[in-house]
Amino acid sequence: MLLAAVGILALVARLVPVLGARALRGSLSYDEGVHLVVAQRLLAGQLTYRDVFFAHPPGIVIAQVPIALLGRLVGEPSALAVSRCVVGGVGALTAVLVARLLLRRGLLAAAAGGVVAALYAPAVAADRVAMLEPALSLALVVAFGALARPGRGPAVGTRGSLATGPLAVGGLAVGLALSVKLWAALDVVVLTAVVAARFGRVAVLRWCAWTAVGTLVVVGPFLVLAPGALWRDVVQAQVSRPRTGGLGSAHASVAAAADTVTRPGTSWTVGAFVVLGALAVVALVLVVRARVRPWGVLVPASWPDPVWWAVVGLVHLVALVVAPSYYLHYSAFLTVPIALVAGAVAGRLVRRARARVPVAVAVAVLAALLVVDLPAVPPGARVDNDLLAAEAAGGCVWAREVELLVLADASRRQIDESCPGRADLYGERMATSLAPDGAAAVDELDGQVVGELAASHAVLLLSSNPYQGLGPRARSYLDMHFTATVTTGRVEVWRRRP
Repeated sequence: MLLAAVGILALVARLVPVLGARALRGSLSYDEGVHLVVAQRLLAGQLTYRDVFFAHPPGIVIAQVPIALLGRLVGEPSALAVSRCVVGGVGALTAVLVARLLLRRGLLAAAAGGVVAALYAPAVAADRVAMLEPALSLALVVAFGALARPGRGPAVGTRGSLATGPLAVGGLAVGLALSVKLWAALDVVVLTAVVAARFGRVAVLRWCAWTAVGTLVVVGPFLVLAPGALWRDVVQAQVSRPRTGGLGSAHASVAAAADTVTRPGTSWTVGAFVVLGALAVVALVLVVRARVRPWGVLVPASWPDPVWWAVVGLVHLVALVVAPSYYLHYSAFLTVPIALVAGAVAGRLVRRARARVPVAVAVAVLAALLVVDLPAVPPGARVDNDLLAAEAAGGCVWAREVELLVLADASRRQIDESCPGRADLYGERMATSLAPDGAAAVDELDGQVVGELAASHAVLLLSSNPYQGLGPRARSYLDMHFTATVTTGRVEVWRRRP
């Protein structure tokens, strides 16, 4: 019953506000549109990386291929709605698995961890659309479950045991996560330490093999067909990414996402970082002071699961702090460790009979605070899909946010008719600016956008900032040859002047 309640709570938090705003087929995310359109282009024969720029590993593109196929049957807006429901289900499954992993520590421990995973604001924001972070969270909790100790007993498999089942499940999970986002490499490193401590050196080789299988089964074909382009887009562009304001300026960064979160989200999101850091440091200090194995502090086989959860949380926190940029959904990377640590602390407190009622009250208060912190649906997310489809009919349509083409049920038609355009203008502009002759390359890209506008009879833009991401020549051409005619939600239609 508890697991079912956690799952329902997580699903309600993710989908009900979107349904209430009638925005399930609306404009919610730039990145989500990129992921789906790159999948559509892949189905049309345009190889990712070689023919289409994409700044991440191809896992999310492969995951969106079924949605792209569904769009051919039921229309792209409806397929996008299905995708959002599926991603909401992934977030709910993650919360259920967190609670299940904590059940051995008591019902209140499972309830506390499940509530945090279900209602943590960045996770809710990421799980409403097809982002990268939901896959990382699901893979991490699966790997934690596979490598967990049974109760308070010894590890699953002793040193020298190959423990094939846990290694296969955990390794495949984090390997698949690595095929979605490079940040999963941090989990691979820490979990390799867990395997080394609990299963021995020989098991590490099998763990690494399973992890490699999970990654290469997705990345391998692209690595063979377009190795240089994949390296350029996924690795070089990300490593050289310019600093645009990371978590070092957390309040300013979170406030910049004010259209996606409620105002209380600012303080509570930043507070989550502080709480996780404090709990992790306390857990590590207690273990080191216990001197169970002082010579094995780096990879001690005696460390309990909560310590490893805290270690992963600290690693994630450091990654967020040093990252060159920050968006609210990045913080979903903390969901699993902070939920597990919170549940472990609650379980520890409730071991004394007198603590049960106070802890239950604390869990209820925590749930109430997290509900207050739930992300709001962006203003103007609801659009008239039929109106957009009518405006997009009759020729090529250009959009910086390619999600708008999906909402107009025009994206696949644009690809089939060879209309000029690109899936990720923001990412391509960022990567282009990193070239040795960056200024000239960006100017050339601006000229290419002008050519794309010249071939279009209509343009779909965000009404809040229609010139966003456009260079000076593209802006000038837009003003000279197009005029805004119709607005639905936050989408503005510009038609070519007679």
